[in-house]
Amino acid sequence: MWRKLTKIFRYFKGYLLVIIDSNAPERFLNLCKAKDIETWELQNIDEKYAFYISAKDFKKLKEILKKTQMKLIIKKRFGLPFFMFKYRKHYSFVVGIFLSAIMLYGMSLFVWDISIEGNLMYTDNMLLTYLNKKNIEPGILVKEIKCNELESEIRSEFSDITWVSAEISGTRLIIHVKENDGDVIKKSNNEISDIVATRNGVVTKIITRSGIPKVTVGDSVTEGMVLVSGTVVINNDAKEPIKNNYVCSDADIYINTQYDYNDELTLKHEYKIYTGRTITKKTYNILGKQIELGISFKKFDESDVFTEDSVVHLTDNFCLPVRTGEKVYQEYYIAEGIYSDEEARKILNNNYSVFLTKLKEKGIQIIDSSAKIEVTNDKYVMSGQVGVNEAMTQHVTISPTIEPEKDVGSQ
Repeated sequence: MWRKLTKIFRYFKGYLLVIIDSNAPERFLNLCKAKDIETWELQNIDEKYAFYISAKDFKKLKEILKKTQMKLIIKKRFGLPFFMFKYRKHYSFVVGIFLSAIMLYGMSLFVWDISIEGNLMYTDNMLLTYLNKKNIEPGILVKEIKCNELESEIRSEFSDITWVSAEISGTRLIIHVKENDGDVIKKSNNEISDIVATRNGVVTKIITRSGIPKVTVGDSVTEGMVLVSGTVVINNDAKEPIKNNYVCSDADIYINTQYDYNDELTLKHEYKIYTGRTITKKTYNILGKQIELGISFKKFDESDVFTEDSVVHLTDNFCLPVRTGEKVYQEYYIAEGIYSDEEARKILNNNYSVFLTKLKEKGIQIIDSSAKIEVTNDKYVMSGQVGVNEAMTQHVTISPTIEPEKDVGSQ
């Protein structure tokens, strides 16, 4: 790291590769050392000594060269001062370099790309829409993003996201998330709270770590009912309550409950028929303004638009406020149709399978399921119930009641 920094400093100050035109250069080098003139990388070029020296120190060699009756041959010049001198007449070129450097520095102060990693349940579009509502979007100043606050807000807004990490890398905001994989989520703070039921059902398992359980296995519960209380009553020797202690309830509770399922399908429907005709246009998005390139003499009355674009990168993490891609317009026309009995039943059964799959992905155990399809006029209606075993861990914050402490002595 130090070598790289030294090399950068030397480049900005300028340095030279020089050759000593003498058969006895030792005295010259000793005098340089005595006057604190730095030389480096002593080497042999054309059977003569050569070394690097800074442009500033090179100017100090006049007296030493006079003493030693030696000559130095400049082999090569390096660094910004010599580069500027070489192109001193090309003002526009030099100005362009400086303006480019200023522009790059200015762009580095902003976030130009937001990426989300680790999400399955919540789509990129859902999370980006939420960020947009918080005014976090490409073009925001890096200093305006408070990563710690953003992480906390995302966890609060999306209940199935258990872990969030937000980081700024170059001009990118990268948000890593971990979603609930079905494990019981424990309350992360120490607020005084009860655990309440979120659905009606029958308790099948309860393991209490903190708080007072109000139900046992086999008890029926209703939505909103307290399952574990955060109020711990302290009794005296006579079993009389004398004061209350308050804790953050912590428990694993499972109940058997039921979900109602309803879905309907109208037999008469509209659908798209694609003609196979397409129009493709190149797109460029610069600072949020999109430009489409491509001349087309045909226009579709109805079409679907498929867009694909990507951010322009200087490096992996240095994104520019430019996106390039293309738009494909696919022509279609609307036709009317009627589902057959077989098609209608297949669609409803597929929807039902997707519903059950989503429950399983949330870690909910399905005990039994039953649904039937009924035909009413021009509709097919599928309804039923799904019996599940589900974790119950909803906390409700409670406020402690301040009571005067009673005499703890025996009466």
